[in-house]
Amino acid sequence: MATNIVFADVTGTGHNARDWADLLAAEGVLVTTVGGRVRMLTHVGVSADGIAAALAAWHRAVAKAGPAPSGATHAGAPGRPAAKRPGRE
Repeated sequence: MATNIVFADVTGTGHNARDWADLLAAEGVLVTTVGGRVRMLTHVGVSADGIAAALAAWHRAVAKAGPAPSGATHAGAPGRPAAKRPGRE
């Protein structure tokens, strides 16, 4: 199903969703946070160039945020593995 909603799970990055929202806002991309995730929406008028600009803003935000602190895991909370989801290994 096609959707205009994208959620980014930022657990394990060493920064919470509000941190990412602030970093992205500084780059001109406005997002919301829901349940510890970054929520992004597109509009029918957003072009492929607009999406590319948002992705470039994410890259700049990641560069500014720096590496995850020692002990942070990719998919789980710092120091803990991610919870298993039904149907996923």
